[in-house]
Amino acid sequence: MSESILEFAGMPDPAVLRRVDSEGQTTVLLGTRVLFLYECDDAGMRNLTVVAVTDAGVAC
Repeated sequence: MSESILEFAGMPDPAVLRRVDSEGQTTVLLGTRVLFLYECDDAGMRNLTVVAVTDAGVAC
């Protein structure tokens, strides 16, 4: 089963999910919005981030 994405005239491009590691902190962004910010070695927050982003239906 294939999934199609509807595009309408004037709609902005889909936001890109990104992870940035800098100075001991991990920032997870969707477009220009910060979704999560946590210490790089915090495995609990990393796992919570993966579950939350997946549950929200964000394509990774």
